[in-house]
Amino acid sequence: MQGRAQTRAITALALLLAATGVSCSDDVDPTCSAPLADGTCVGVTRAVVCDGSYCLGDAACATTYFVRAGSSGDGSQASPFGRLDDAAKRATAGDCIALAAGSYEGGVIPAGVSLLGAGADHVTISGGASGAALSESGGSGALLRGFTVQSAVAGIALDNTQDTRVEQVTIAAAKGVGIDARGASRLVLRNVSIANVELGAGASATHGIALLVGAGSTATIEACDIDGAKTQGLLVHGSSATISRVRVRHSGVYGVVIDCHEGCPAGGSRVERSHIVDNDAIGLLAIDGEVVLADNEIAGTRYGSGFARNVQLQGVKLDVRGNTVRDSLGQGIVVHQCSGTIDKNKVTANQDRGMVVQRVTAELLLSDNRIERNERSGLTLIESAAVKIKGGIIAETKKRLVLVGSKGVQVGDGVQLLRSSDTLIDGVTLRDNERVAVLADDSTFNALHNTFEGGEAQLVVQSGATGTYSGNKDDSGKPVASNTPVMPFENDPSELISTLPLPIP
Repeated sequence: MQGRAQTRAITALALLLAATGVSCSDDVDPTCSAPLADGTCVGVTRAVVCDGSYCLGDAACATTYFVRAGSSGDGSQASPFGRLDDAAKRATAGDCIALAAGSYEGGVIPAGVSLLGAGADHVTISGGASGAALSESGGSGALLRGFTVQSAVAGIALDNTQDTRVEQVTIAAAKGVGIDARGASRLVLRNVSIANVELGAGASATHGIALLVGAGSTATIEACDIDGAKTQGLLVHGSSATISRVRVRHSGVYGVVIDCHEGCPAGGSRVERSHIVDNDAIGLLAIDGEVVLADNEIAGTRYGSGFARNVQLQGVKLDVRGNTVRDSLGQGIVVHQCSGTIDKNKVTANQDRGMVVQRVTAELLLSDNRIERNERSGLTLIESAAVKIKGGIIAETKKRLVLVGSKGVQVGDGVQLLRSSDTLIDGVTLRDNERVAVLADDSTFNALHNTFEGGEAQLVVQSGATGTYSGNKDDSGKPVASNTPVMPFENDPSELISTLPLPIP
């Protein structure tokens, strides 16, 4: 009876997995212990990639060489090699090397050869005193899957490769770079875990980067977990990447960097449905090029190098929508000399301004955003022209003590327009901002069809600012006109937020 019950349970589980598309080589792990909010398992998700001593999965192998630690055979499944290097000396492009559970010394994998371990919890590859623990140069279509690289040097280096896939791999305790893919084209990384990458030595002395993609390559990065990089968690330099359902946390300088200041492939980069949390200095930094940020959570950035910003975008053609940007110890979003659309984002509880837009002269639309419970200001425009702010809510901005000249001033404004021109504020609800709902200082603007509720003052125009007004009302429906105070509100210092030239890796 017990045997039949177990059989029925196993059959039911198999039918369930088949119905949901889960197989031994899939990314989804029904026993995931730390999923993202949408249920996605990030990082290595299975103790064993598939059943059996070896796992070939869906790999296409011309010839397979088998390796079992301590053996001394001819590389067949019945009589495997004992060292990874023995198989590497025999394998050629299109072949596979299959590793049974055990510990192995790393080395150079021939171009176009796949390396298939029995699972990251069961196969460990260690590196020597220099170079990378595993490296592959040239070739196309290789698959690296199912092992842990535990290394005193760099983890994996890919140079001049094409269509390489790295899946179900853990990189632990590497130095310099966890995965160095500066020369990889059409790279795919899926369910990879990279943790605690430290500074390297020699040419890598300043790195400490978990994942580096560069040199005009393209990459797809999905369901990866990057934790505790000494400097940058994920750096896309001179390349384009699609980054989806990735978690990057506890990086020592920046969480994610997309750097196109020397050019990137057409189409730009995309970051979606990812969690970029608890990093130092900047959660996500994008420089030049084209970037889409969609449905991410970017939060909890701490001070590092003297600043804390959840998102910084400079010189970017951007499409930023549906993100939650919260709880920075500094700014939520900084936008410098950008164009594009910022739409339907939640920018909340950042401790030194929710959003700062500065020196924008190309078309920039801010639409239907919820900017709430930030300190100092909800939205500040500095030296910008023709920015359009349409719809949405800017609410409950809290006062923060700011040094103005030689004295401290409590500042808590919904919108600040500082030395900006032709700003449109249309259909925005401005509610319970502690000091001023809209403060225009040395600026020109149009305020149309906005709703003002609460605060010490509603629409303050000073220091030569001018505006046009139509259809603005308070919460009781009464018209709201501008106010030019006899004693101007002491203004928030309007210095520009610093921009960041990034050192080339």
